[in-house]
Amino acid sequence: MCLGDVGSAKYLPEIRARKKILLLGNHDNRADYRDYFDEIYTGPLFVADKILLSHEPVYGLPWCLNIHGHDHNNVEPYAEGCKHLNLAANVCGYRPVNLGKLIKAEGNDQGRLCDNLR
Repeated sequence: MCLGDVGSAKYLPEIRARKKILLLGNHDNRADYRDYFDEIYTGPLFVADKILLSHEPVYGLPWCLNIHGHDHNNVEPYAEGCKHLNLAANVCGYRPVNLGKLIKAEGNDQGRLCDNLR
């Protein structure tokens, strides 16, 4: 799953994944990536009851975790009570992040995300 702002398509064949999904970012053109992704979405996507993936942060949903990209400087002023996790490519070192491991992990930089979803 790519949270948008893909950049150059020349690196996409190097990504190893069973299925490649793109949430279009504000710098993305669907036609540029049609041949590289299995699915392309233009807006946010719930992947679980309380986990929303999006390109830009989504506000007003304090009952779910919003995992997003877009904030390349990692300085987005989040509203009180909103649960956000910025995984813009440059923020996470241009490396894939395993969502399952991230949610279940204890003692990582994000704390225990599963505790935030209760």
